[in-house]
Amino acid sequence: MLVPVFLLKSSAIKNIDREHFIERLGLLVIILLGESIISISYSLREIDFSQAVISNAFVGFLLIGAVWWIYFDSLPLLQESHNDPKGYVLILTHVFVCIGFGIVANTISHAILNNLITSEFRILLLIGLLLLYFGKQTPYFFTVLEYRRYILLNSVSVFAIYSLSFFTESKFLILSLTTLPLFLYIALNYRAQRQLYGKVYL
Repeated sequence: MLVPVFLLKSSAIKNIDREHFIERLGLLVIILLGESIISISYSLREIDFSQAVISNAFVGFLLIGAVWWIYFDSLPLLQESHNDPKGYVLILTHVFVCIGFGIVANTISHAILNNLITSEFRILLLIGLLLLYFGKQTPYFFTVLEYRRYILLNSVSVFAIYSLSFFTESKFLILSLTTLPLFLYIALNYRAQRQLYGKVYL
């Protein structure tokens, strides 16, 4: 995946079939989401159910659903953009998307199993979220130029709410304060698309 970086000015690398390429990236993300759900479900197999376990699992599934929505709700914008014709930004940033998905799913499993101390759990979830955001938002920032302002404002809103998780020791509240701003992001993104394009890509 790093080879194209050293061949940026090479005429041997052709432009990608954008719609086809982004469709394939979307399929990869669907597979990762499926693996995340399997990972969370597997964590529920051999544990004693309690209110905390059920609550954490429920919020974990909501978190995965919010990530799915955020990833796919603006995907047509990338397909329609004429920037990054060779797909370098798309390819490299999706490495971070994949790693972020893995970390977030793993962290939710730890919340269910309750086998991480709270500080480690909080930092692990933050790292996963940052990688997801960086991987997801960077292609839009560089290829959908009119969207930059909304990306910055929406992302600041999400992480401002997430920062409240540093004031609680409850894993359920930490998960909730991660999931809630993602749904806020969906609402803000809906408004941004209405303002910019007069329609919503859902």
